[in-house]
Amino acid sequence: MEVIRNPNFLKTFLKEGIYKVSPPTVRYPLVVLFENAPALVLPESQEDFLEKILQAVNLRLDEAKLINRLSPNPEDNWEDWQEIPSQYLIAFGTKIPVFKVDIPLYEVKYYKTLSFFVADSLADIAEDKDKKKQLWKVLQEMLLKN
Repeated sequence: MEVIRNPNFLKTFLKEGIYKVSPPTVRYPLVVLFENAPALVLPESQEDFLEKILQAVNLRLDEAKLINRLSPNPEDNWEDWQEIPSQYLIAFGTKIPVFKVDIPLYEVKYYKTLSFFVADSLADIAEDKDKKKQLWKVLQEMLLKN
């Protein structure tokens, strides 16, 4: 299913007013983006690895919103950074769709009230000690700075 985001088409098609739906009211301590073509969820080994990562920064896996960028869920296809249901976002092995520029890996970026970074895929990080160190450093900067 494809979401139609052309307001002119919708006005013509619906013949009545168009109302912008507010961003979701459910907020999460963290949003994690990933890509997994074979399934909508992370492979079990990557989920276990992510769970250990989150525990290191005092979060539980069930507290984070995990989003497969290849999922057809229109709720997770944000047009604006304000639609992101958290103030923290990590993109593992994928781009952040709201930002049209390339974001360097392992650098915390800030945009208004959002803190985020892009990292290698969970599978790549799990296999590489240097990438684990880079990830830990940036996690501390973003989530444990207090």
